[in-house]
Amino acid sequence: MAFDYSAIQSIALAQIEDKGRDITYRTVTSGTFNPATGANTGASSSDATIKAVFTNVLEDTVDGDIVRRSDKVVIVSASDVTPTKQDKIVDGSDVYQIINIDEIKPGDTALIYKLQVRR
Repeated sequence: MAFDYSAIQSIALAQIEDKGRDITYRTVTSGTFNPATGANTGASSSDATIKAVFTNVLEDTVDGDIVRRSDKVVIVSASDVTPTKQDKIVDGSDVYQIINIDEIKPGDTALIYKLQVRR
């Protein structure tokens, strides 16, 4: 019998709702490449307001290349989004690119995503 992680997922969502702040999650859909013109066409984006928790990267993970000192870790509920590296995090006037996605998924239920982001 498989363990039901839905209760833990609910706790994670409640903690993010309680401790987090509103941000804009921008889902970016890339267009189609037109070889005749050499351009992408049909690209679009859509915004959603979700709760997120921001933290700094751990000092011992900074290598100056993959992880930079100015990077942030953004924790979001897996029930809110399914992130891709194309997407953006907008916090006030700051726009962050998603560099790395760490899915916390014991068993078959995703609980949270830890997103390494960079301005």
